[in-house]
Amino acid sequence: MIVGFRNESEILNLVRRNKIAGVYFTSRNVHNKTKDEIKEFIQKLQDERSKYSENKLLIMADQEGGIVSHLSPPLTKTISIKDAWQNGSMLEIADIHGQEMKELGFNINLGPVADLDSAYGAGGYSQISSRSVSGKASDVNEAAKQYCMGLSKYKISCTLKHFPGIGEVPQDTHFELGRIEKDYDDLSYQTSAFTSPGVDHYVMFSHVLITSIDPDHPASVSQKVVKYFKEINQSAKIITDDISMLPISKNIGTKKAYLQSIEAGVDYVLISYDKDLIYLLSD
Repeated sequence: MIVGFRNESEILNLVRRNKIAGVYFTSRNVHNKTKDEIKEFIQKLQDERSKYSENKLLIMADQEGGIVSHLSPPLTKTISIKDAWQNGSMLEIADIHGQEMKELGFNINLGPVADLDSAYGAGGYSQISSRSVSGKASDVNEAAKQYCMGLSKYKISCTLKHFPGIGEVPQDTHFELGRIEKDYDDLSYQTSAFTSPGVDHYVMFSHVLITSIDPDHPASVSQKVVKYFKEINQSAKIITDDISMLPISKNIGTKKAYLQSIEAGVDYVLISYDKDLIYLLSD
């Protein structure tokens, strides 16, 4: 489980009790803080972790660039990866993100977007079209490779998102369960954007139904979708999109969705915002 937080003492308590695999930082956690203050707190988390495990905490943030720059400020707000791809500055942007995130102690970035751009996709909160690199899978593959290799120089793992691709999904999956109704060939082209970029990486599973694979379970909790994905990309670690989002928390429930995701074969479950602040700290 990778969790977001609002209270530093509470997240420290979860780390001390060895209950989580990682910590998700967003704008509320860095607001009005200096780089040194953020770095010091992340080191404090890792120091606590080292008392109970040889494995470091996964320290994760959403720092795509453009409209999704949750560590900015204090980190540099860059152009989006879409703009970087179009003007040939992808490696430069990756270098800025990688260097600045490493300096603070992060080891995973939730980017790049690998959704294919489409005029049919959702606007609204997600703004996928403004974040998607291209409508061509080959362009997305090359852009992701450049970006992920750039991050890897600083030992930051990238995350391709949002599998199986939500560029054409009309629903905003923060609020509604999306649907993809494609036959196998059309789906294969879309999902080919999520092949390995050649370095250590993650892939984020979205909250969409792929009716041709599993009409009953969203990708983020579907054993069938996990099996399908592993035929495409065997080297990625799988993380869910935030299961506190309404399509999951309202229709399945956070606890049940967590269990279903793990049983389906997902490696990590993200809970970035739990409005009820429920902690089950059994010994």
